Amino acid sequence: MTNPGPPSSATPSGLSVPDQSPLTRFLRGLRRNRGSALYFARCNTHALRAALIETVQQKLGEPVAVVHITDDLDLLVDVQIRRVLADDPAPVVFVLDLEKRLSQPYKADQYFVFQEINMRRGPICLVERSLIFCLPDFALNILARETPDFFDWRSGLYEFESIEALRSDC
Repeated sequence: MTNPGPPSSATPSGLSVPDQSPLTRFLRGLRRNRGSALYFARCNTHALRAALIETVQQKLGEPVAVVHITDDLDLLVDVQIRRVLADDPAPVVFVLDLEKRLSQPYKADQYFVFQEINMRRGPICLVERSLIFCLPDFALNILARETPDFFDWRSGLYEFESIEALRSDC
């Protein structure tokens, strides 16, 4: 009996390609990017998020920038990103804590945040780097539902299940 090789998936063109882990596909996208790209990474714990950042930095062999978004509505998301990146040439940028901003207690504030993200998607995406928004499930669902214009600009959505799965992909 012959070994059929690695499992594969059929593409829309009917071609069969080997299944690859989310980490492998994610790293390939980061390496190929030569301008602006917007990625979403589903990470449901802070520990998984930290492990993903560390793994990406090791695998790419270059530093990455990390931006922590505050829930202060006076500071626009793109302004917060640009401030951190002003002195940091890292081509890969992890944007963290957006879920805090999406979880405003008042409906009017929530509406403001959704409008800000949708309306300022251009400035957010024009940073000429790979932006990776690490978010838990609930925040990704909110973004997809409430900021469809922004969410549709994504270059990829990658789901990371656990630290163990992430490390086994290495």
